[in-house]
Amino acid sequence: MTDLHVVEPVTIDRLAQLCELIAADYALIEATPEPEDDADTGADSADSARRVLQTGVPHIAVHCELDAEGEVLSAFASWEGTLPAHLEPEVAAVVAELNWASVAPTLNFLVEEDAKGNAEIHLGANRAMGVGEGLSLAQLGHFLLSSLASFAEIFDVVAQRFPQAVTWDKEEQA
Repeated sequence: MTDLHVVEPVTIDRLAQLCELIAADYALIEATPEPEDDADTGADSADSARRVLQTGVPHIAVHCELDAEGEVLSAFASWEGTLPAHLEPEVAAVVAELNWASVAPTLNFLVEEDAKGNAEIHLGANRAMGVGEGLSLAQLGHFLLSSLASFAEIFDVVAQRFPQAVTWDKEEQA
């Protein structure tokens, strides 16, 4: 039986073990840094590849990773909703307001071109935790579950402010 209270080093494999325990869908991915990242460090891409865990909740993809030193565990969320680029000033104001009003997660956005060349806004969020001293599975579980809950909560607020970004409800009704 797994002892949930034993503090051990945090690894992506332990995060996968946690996902197994809570019956969460996940995938382990070998992530290779962009070529310019390798140029800065002089590292070979095979040597600098790292594992990340991907999971999520409906309409939110989440990936979790450790920094190179194994000191910080980060969870990054990408929301399915998108907005037209002309709303950037309004989105920036809402992002600033929500980041000011909440401790976590940190909300962000970027403007990118879609496959048709149209500029659109993508929203994301992140949380991080120092794990250099290790965590128990209970602590690791609390970080993961509270991250997922905070991502769902913040994107629900964004959906209320920008209902036009929520296209999946229309697709599900069709």
